[in-house]
Amino acid sequence: MRIRLQVALPLLFTTIISCTSDTDTSKKNESTLTKSEGSCETLWANMAPEKTSKIGLLKEVLSENKELAGDNKKLIQGLLDKLEATIDAADLIMAIDEPLFPIYRLKKNQIGIIRKAGSMEIDGEFIDNAKEHEILQENFAYQSIDSMGVLVNFPEEFSELFNDNPPSINYYSISRKSRCKLKSLSFLDDQCLTYYQYDLNLTDAQNKDSILFGSKLSLDLDFGSFPEIDKALKSQYTGNCMDCPSNYPDQKTFANLKGTTNVYFTFADSFPVNTKLAAPSRSLVMKKKDGKIITLWSSELDLSGCGCN
Repeated sequence: MRIRLQVALPLLFTTIISCTSDTDTSKKNESTLTKSEGSCETLWANMAPEKTSKIGLLKEVLSENKELAGDNKKLIQGLLDKLEATIDAADLIMAIDEPLFPIYRLKKNQIGIIRKAGSMEIDGEFIDNAKEHEILQENFAYQSIDSMGVLVNFPEEFSELFNDNPPSINYYSISRKSRCKLKSLSFLDDQCLTYYQYDLNLTDAQNKDSILFGSKLSLDLDFGSFPEIDKALKSQYTGNCMDCPSNYPDQKTFANLKGTTNVYFTFADSFPVNTKLAAPSRSLVMKKKDGKIITLWSSELDLSGCGCN
């Protein structure tokens, strides 16, 4: 079977449209959501805020955290710039040029930066949302794939892309920051989950790290858990709003973005290899003044195949 050149947008989260409301206006306990607050609409607004809302939140982070500086400030500004930009086909960038990119270990010997393939509409035309698609297509690499569900490596295209000098990236694990080079570029299409992967060239010691995400920016993080944020994330979740499995309530904080008092990194995964969660994820979240936790950036993989049903 020859591989598709146009792929469908993978599912991140799905909500059930018919949600009930609650008119109870009794005084709320700060750490407990009322039924109204826990409605599907509120959950969705926390998990995946609208673009305009996210822009306002990022601006708030910049304006209210006066000690935010250096690459940490560049991260927030970069996420904001991306949301405010008008994108056309010429503006598509590689995964490693994004302000943040997720790293997953889906098998014992398979760890890398994963960019889900999908489509986006520009000027009335649907195109692939990843620069990697253009890179492989231009080199006719897709023509060599005759089966689906196999992670296929493209060494020649990778070598040509970086002139035999692969770049280094900063990666962030549960407890530390380190650097490594990229090793290769791969592609997988199994109908339910289609993605590009930049494999990491790790030393034996680095290969033991529980790696979560990467960036070209050298971020300054305060590593550690923040139980009050974990508890709030769990309390916000309303399971009957979801059509597909979600590990949103299983998120755990592992770092605070230094220079801020309300921005945290979270993950939902099992290590050393994810064998437990149907939807592993990485997120950057913000604690609002009302105590709600709002997602500023996130990545989630649908490993259950629910998006195909």
